[in-house]
Amino acid sequence: MPTSPHEALTLTLSQRERGRVLSVLALLFTLAAGPARAGLSEQWYLFRARSNMEIRNYKAAIEAYRKVLEENPSHREALRGLGVACEANGQTDEAIAAYDRFLSHHHDDAEIAFKQARFLGWSRYAYRRDDAIAYYRMGLARKDVPEERHALAKLLARDKATLDEALAEYRILVRQRPRDRALQEEYRKLLLWDARHLAEAIDEYARLSAEHPGDRAISLQYARLLAQDPGRTGDAIERYRKLVEGSPKDGALRLEYARVLARDPGRSAEAREELQRVMGSRSDFQTRLLYADLLAADESQRDEALARYASLVEEQPKNGAVRMKYARMLGARKDSSDAAIAQYQRVLANEPKNAAAHEGLARAYAWNGNADRALQHNQLALRHGGQRADLREFEENLESGREPRAGGGFSLLVQPGDYFGLVGLRIPARGRMDVSPFVTLSAEAGFESYWGPQSRTAAGAFFSVGSEVRVSPTQRGRLELGYHTVRPGAEALRARAEFEQRGEDHVVRGRFEREPRSDSFRAMVGPGAGLGAGAVSTNALGLHVEKQWGPWRAWAAPLAGLVGGAGVPVNLQLGLDAAAELAFVTSAPWRLAVGYEATLSHYGFDASALDAGGYFSPALHLVQTPRLTVQRAVERSLSVELSGGPSLQYQLLHTGAGGFLPGAQVRFSGSFVLADRLEAGVGASLSRMGDAYLRFDAGCSLSHVF
Repeated sequence: MPTSPHEALTLTLSQRERGRVLSVLALLFTLAAGPARAGLSEQWYLFRARSNMEIRNYKAAIEAYRKVLEENPSHREALRGLGVACEANGQTDEAIAAYDRFLSHHHDDAEIAFKQARFLGWSRYAYRRDDAIAYYRMGLARKDVPEERHALAKLLARDKATLDEALAEYRILVRQRPRDRALQEEYRKLLLWDARHLAEAIDEYARLSAEHPGDRAISLQYARLLAQDPGRTGDAIERYRKLVEGSPKDGALRLEYARVLARDPGRSAEAREELQRVMGSRSDFQTRLLYADLLAADESQRDEALARYASLVEEQPKNGAVRMKYARMLGARKDSSDAAIAQYQRVLANEPKNAAAHEGLARAYAWNGNADRALQHNQLALRHGGQRADLREFEENLESGREPRAGGGFSLLVQPGDYFGLVGLRIPARGRMDVSPFVTLSAEAGFESYWGPQSRTAAGAFFSVGSEVRVSPTQRGRLELGYHTVRPGAEALRARAEFEQRGEDHVVRGRFEREPRSDSFRAMVGPGAGLGAGAVSTNALGLHVEKQWGPWRAWAAPLAGLVGGAGVPVNLQLGLDAAAELAFVTSAPWRLAVGYEATLSHYGFDASALDAGGYFSPALHLVQTPRLTVQRAVERSLSVELSGGPSLQYQLLHTGAGGFLPGAQVRFSGSFVLADRLEAGVGASLSRMGDAYLRFDAGCSLSHVF
């Protein structure tokens, strides 16, 4: 029974009505306390919120707290209460937002910080993982609660990026709870996640193994960890040996033991024996691969290793790692380097950016004399990540002699005589560079001047550009185009095109050439010097065929063409150059050889008179020269060659007159390295035909190598 009218009134009111009554009473209390006080509205809503929280009318409490925050956005009690009310009312997202606002102003409430951290640790809020971590740290800064620290450690342990932070928290927990085995197990498992913590993991399992010497699982994990440390391979082997002795029929354990044994080069035979035992009952791909690897480490087992790799590659043709092992082993010897090239190419067909495959191809091609492709694949290996110093050094060796270079020089032509006399001086500037491993570009430009009979002179500029394209180690093409301003019209153009096929003991080279004739001043310059006709050019097709038989070498070079120029009729030219040579000294740095060379020329009509063109054009001209050749080469620093001998020449004129003439031919060339980046070259030749003709050519060059 109610004991007073107030109690009777309270029992007859509903919960909502009681809240209203309390609110009215609170308002009356506030008014009684002083209606003029500042913040009357704030206090009213705060009392209302508290009252509604007491009777669990959370919706009304939320409304009241929000009214307080409209007046004072940073009000501590209202911010905290809003979060608690929203949480109690099942409005989790609103509660989290309110706690965020509260904790942004007030960092000393560990309870709310932990609560917010737990909320944000849910999977639905995974995107706010960093905030959850921050709130755990905020709470722990005020209050060290092991359960909350454990929750933080687990949250940090979800991402490898925060592994070190997780381990730091676990270390604190392990010190706080040294007898918590579950916690220690979590800590040990976390240590196994990253090899950087291998030493600490080994120490932990060493202690655990000492505490539980009969626990096979712990001993096996300890052995596995020891096996990961290259400096503890011996300890790992001993641990595995004891485990194998305890379980001799465990094939999986024996396989692990064999793998650890394989890491010690001195125990590869034991590793093979273990594998052979395992392979009797368990012949999976990885086991057979390991066995092939062990065989490959023993040169005496090379053939069997190659056979096993070949079988594995056939079984898994898309397994690039296995094919690479097979290719490397093939590439270790020159006699199987072609097969290695084929395997590396198969790898690159599926993995075009495989730096190791490009490197292997480069070395195999170099071994086979294909320097262009070797350089190409070495550059690709560097481009795709192979940045080792030995690759750089290998590239430098391949590029030796290919470096860009620029320089200049001069050449001199002296041909005495009143009728066909000619003196020429050329001063060129030259440059050359490889634009790719297969293409070389060259250029030349300069000034030239010629002097002839009766004080005639002509001077002008010249230039030429050329390229060499190496299709393969045995095939290459060359093209050169030039222009001489001292010659008129189309005769100013010179050209040469060649294609060469090389083999181990032969060379075949076809060519087209358009070259100025320098037999006389008129033939060289023509109308450009005020003469009525001249500036003669040879336009010819030629073929050079060369063969080597041990110390013997022979070649033949037929030629057919047309000779003509400005105001000069076209003349037929046929020719043949043939020679044989025997090298009787070939010990480095010397080479000595004797030989015989014959050159035969024929022209359709005589155009030797100055009014007909002024170039040498007998019906038949034969030059026979027994030759001695002396060569000396010292790597790149020095190369010298001298060859020549007396000539017995036969000449038949178009008039029918003819006979034998004595003569001689001598050639000299040399190249020298003057300094680290400076190279010089010299050359000279002398030709004499009886008393009628003498010609001397000489030149030198100086180049800077970049």
